[in-house]
Amino acid sequence: MPDKEHLDKMNIVYSDQPTSASDKFNIGVRADGMVMLRMFSSLPDDILLENHRTLCTIDQAQALVDTLCGLMDYYPKKSKPSKAKKN
Repeated sequence: MPDKEHLDKMNIVYSDQPTSASDKFNIGVRADGMVMLRMFSSLPDDILLENHRTLCTIDQAQALVDTLCGLMDYYPKKSKPSKAKKN
């Protein structure tokens, strides 16, 4: 994989694929540490159409989350586990 400096200097070739709207995201971490991002659109008759699937490193996924949080001014907090009540 090219380093960040090289990536910043690369030219962008834009896809001729149309932009799609996603209704559902599926995110998982594979055994090799790569993050799988999948995006789906909801269709009639209870069908989910996969729009896009990509793999990225954990560092890239964290950068994506940081960017989204900054753009939306939304910074979620990790929830604390609930304490079991003793009777």
